[in-house]
Amino acid sequence: MNGESSGAARGDAVVRRWSQNPASVPGARRHLRETLDLWELADLADDSALVLSELLSNAVEHSRNPDGMVQTQLLRLTGGCGVRIEVHDADTARWPVLRPEGGDSAIRGRGLQLVNACTRRRWGVDATDGGKAVWGEVAQ
Repeated sequence: MNGESSGAARGDAVVRRWSQNPASVPGARRHLRETLDLWELADLADDSALVLSELLSNAVEHSRNPDGMVQTQLLRLTGGCGVRIEVHDADTARWPVLRPEGGDSAIRGRGLQLVNACTRRRWGVDATDGGKAVWGEVAQ
C-alpha cells in the first residue's frame, strides 16, 4: 500500500500520508470515496475525486519533499454539505498557479482549471509550518 495512516478519523477530519509516487493517486481516490460514503456524501465523489487527483498529482510531480511523502487531509464542511480536500507538501519554492485557458492546443496546465470548475472557484494555497497546503472545497 502506498498510503500510511498518520491518525485515525478525528471526528470530521481524516489525515493520511502517501508516498510521493504516481501510484499513490488511485489509492488516495479510493480512500476519498470510502470517506465520502461514511459521511453520506457519495454524490460528491466524482468531482471530489477529480480535485484530489489533480492536487495530489501536482504535489507528486512538482514538489520536493525531503521524506518523499505528501499528506492528504479530508475535512467535512460545516453542516455536512461538502468536503474540503487538502494536499500538504514541504515544498515552499513551488506554488500552483491557475493558468489562463490555453485552448485546444494546450497539452498541460489544465488541471487547476478543472479544480477551479469543480470547486466553483473555492480553492487556494496556504502556507503551513512545514510547507504549504493546496486545497479545494466541493459542496452540494
